[in-house]
Amino acid sequence: MDPKIEELKRKISELEKKLDGNEIIPKNKVKPSESFAPTKTFLKWKSPSRVFIQRDKLWYLKVATIALLLILFFAFLQDFIVILVICIIVLIAFLLASIPPEQVSHSITSKGINTIDRLYKWAELKHFRINKKEKYLIVNIKTSLKFPPRLEILIDPKDEEKVVRLVGNRLEYEEVDAKQGWLSKMTDGEVIQPKKYYKLFVKSSSKKKSEKKVEK
Repeated sequence: MDPKIEELKRKISELEKKLDGNEIIPKNKVKPSESFAPTKTFLKWKSPSRVFIQRDKLWYLKVATIALLLILFFAFLQDFIVILVICIIVLIAFLLASIPPEQVSHSITSKGINTIDRLYKWAELKHFRINKKEKYLIVNIKTSLKFPPRLEILIDPKDEEKVVRLVGNRLEYEEVDAKQGWLSKMTDGEVIQPKKYYKLFVKSSSKKKSEKKVEK
């Protein structure tokens, strides 16, 4: 018999033995991942799904007047695409100003952040900051996802420090230029600089050190 055929039969026989004895499973067992550990919930709350500012009749009149002037200007230039965009923006602005948002649930857990019935794992989140818009405080979180690129979650002012401490233990606070532009303030709200929260992490680190000394 051809030696090559004999060698091939021998290898097939060895492979069958390994399959029967489960020898092809690696000896170094994979350690249980954190994803299999029980989920710990640190904070739960409900808030409006978006910022809602009650507008008066004067606001609607101003927006409509500005929109009308822009439409007339671009109509003179015969730029009808821009006119269509203006109409869509004004319509969305009127809808957002007239329809109150629904209440949605959020939670910060050991696995990540739950918001609107979806879990965003810590590995999918990059950094965060706190914005203030009108009476609202917003946790603005940058993600590594194509959609959504950012999470904007409204929080109760009484939970501000707790939220910053919990999220700050996992993510870095985003450094933003102190000279924030007016357009950014109008759309996103005023960014709260990280120096406001330094004391939270100083207290946290000193507390951990004291706990270690007690254990010793």
